[in-house]
Amino acid sequence: MIPPPHHPVWARLIRGELTHTFAAAAAGMLIMRLQRQHRKQPESLSSLIDEMRLFFTKYEATCAADIARLLGKN
Repeated sequence: MIPPPHHPVWARLIRGELTHTFAAAAAGMLIMRLQRQHRKQPESLSSLIDEMRLFFTKYEATCAADIARLLGKN
């Protein structure tokens, strides 16, 4: 299950406070891009979270194990 937008895991990932090596390279690349954007425009955090959630919702089956690890469910 994909956490809601207000779940702290999203902001922590984008701010770089939480690190994780994703099994899917595309997920890792997305996080790096969103982190760069956040450094340039910190006020865009909400839209960056929306973009990240959209990716993980679309590829939930592929990223399920990563999501579970990020939420401490494994």
